[in-house]
Amino acid sequence: MIVESRLVSILWYAGYYVEFPVPLVDRIGGHWDWNRHVLCDGVRCGYLEVFRMKYRHRVLKSLRITQAGLQYLSEQSPQKFAEVTARRSQVSLSHNYGPDRILRLHALATAAVMAERIGAIVLPAEKPTLLSKNKHGRQVPYNPEQIYYYSMPEIREAIQEFAPDTDAKSSRLVGMIIRGRYCYCIYCSGKTRMYWLQATEENCVTSIHSLLAARRIPCEVTSQVLIGHTMLVAIKLSKPQTKMARTYFSVSQFFDGCYFVTDNTQGDELLRLIVHRDEQIRLNQSILKDLADPKRPTRDYDAVDTATGQPVILGYLCDLMQLQNINAAPYGFTQEPRILCFDYQVKAIQQIVGPMLQVAPIQEAMVHES
Repeated sequence: MIVESRLVSILWYAGYYVEFPVPLVDRIGGHWDWNRHVLCDGVRCGYLEVFRMKYRHRVLKSLRITQAGLQYLSEQSPQKFAEVTARRSQVSLSHNYGPDRILRLHALATAAVMAERIGAIVLPAEKPTLLSKNKHGRQVPYNPEQIYYYSMPEIREAIQEFAPDTDAKSSRLVGMIIRGRYCYCIYCSGKTRMYWLQATEENCVTSIHSLLAARRIPCEVTSQVLIGHTMLVAIKLSKPQTKMARTYFSVSQFFDGCYFVTDNTQGDELLRLIVHRDEQIRLNQSILKDLADPKRPTRDYDAVDTATGQPVILGYLCDLMQLQNINAAPYGFTQEPRILCFDYQVKAIQQIVGPMLQVAPIQEAMVHES
């Protein structure tokens, strides 16, 4: 027996994002096991279909809504059906998508769901528009305390309206999160190193800065957020620049930070900490409460462990730019710094910073205290 509200929700995601990654169904609200149960019932009733394709020694699984599913959605929730129809009218629909096109749509869906899970407003009608005229008929004022997510199709449409000579199609950007004066550009690297043209990406973000300024949305700090399937991807992305740096991703000093999050519930929680700076501050205070403050104002380390005489660095945000530029010998210390991070990050961060630095996990009790 199908639970109506849960099925409607899954139908909405499958319809709105056109090609929806099957593993992501576990994270769209509700218990993951129940979501799978409802998904199987939806497929059995003909409302959903799972498309499979072999690609580079793995199988892509994509969830699609059928015509019967659209009909069912229109009967159960006319509002959600209208949202799906409006979104699908902007996307070229075809069942002959190649793997690159499916992966791109999966990346757009992944970024949007992760943003939604940290409290961001995703639907265009519910947030300030980036266009000069609001197509939805009412102007939503910008609230610096609210979190807004804009997908790449929305950004591209707004940039081309603002500057018709600008072409943002070649950018690997999948979306951006805005809160207050902070802007987080979202990229999805998948299972390996990301194809990357540094000048193109920096030009795209420059256009976004100009667009946000024109729409009176303050943006003073711009960072990258890279989504990868596992922490092994962070190791690949952190490799030193080579002759191929112009073709594949390399950490760019153009941004203020370069955060890496995994495509799972742990990544959702880390993204929440990155964007919700108040929660980040509380966690920092909990971790450092038994440690001494730095001897002098510095950016080389965050605290001092008086028992061992080591400088301590908080590395759980997995800022690749910070990890690549750690000072292995801060002034006034005879021992190497100790980097604190979450359990699942330890091995990867140790490989990124090298054997000369010590990487240790944060005690789980400290995380819960925050």
